[in-house]
Amino acid sequence: MGAVDRPGERFHQLRVGFGERARAPDVSVELSDPDPAGVLGMVAEGRADVGFVATADVSRLASAFPGLHVRFLVDLPLVLVVSSGRHVAGLRDLESETWIVPAAIQGFPGLDELTDQFWRRNDVTPARIQQVSTLQTALPLIAADMAVGLRDGFEVVGGQVAAIDLALDIPPLRAAMVWSAEMQPAPSLDLLFQVIDQAVADAAI
Repeated sequence: MGAVDRPGERFHQLRVGFGERARAPDVSVELSDPDPAGVLGMVAEGRADVGFVATADVSRLASAFPGLHVRFLVDLPLVLVVSSGRHVAGLRDLESETWIVPAAIQGFPGLDELTDQFWRRNDVTPARIQQVSTLQTALPLIAADMAVGLRDGFEVVGGQVAAIDLALDIPPLRAAMVWSAEMQPAPSLDLLFQVIDQAVADAAI
């Protein structure tokens, strides 16, 4: 029933709340974690009733995929993440580092675009850029002090990586829900929207 592109803890909270609250005799709940392109494809092809993605621009996403309804849910604040315990006096300390960026997905405004906006807004010229397939791939590299990057702030909860506070201008990701505009909606769709709204409220977002 649902496909979730999960960039961080807030989507995890939505996922748990969604599963707990959608227990009804006429509702079958199945959740999976494909990449954003996979989520959009599953919904467009009718293999999932709804999907959740984290995008840089909800309006552009809707324009790029006219066969889908796109509904904004909540902002997902981003933070700059480095290896835990590392001292960073200023952003210039990190220009010589390798910056982790998710691989671009054609037609999908994602974190790669927000990272580029962040560099331009803060006059940063990275020495090296490394693309990764998922943000989870980036964590071991950042933890090993081999790279830095932007992450969903709710994903950084301690351990081997840490967010640094430099009062930076970082645009947020935006969580959105998508469902087909071309297929007959399932009878339980209204109930599904209620479940999702309540899961959002329970996640305090």
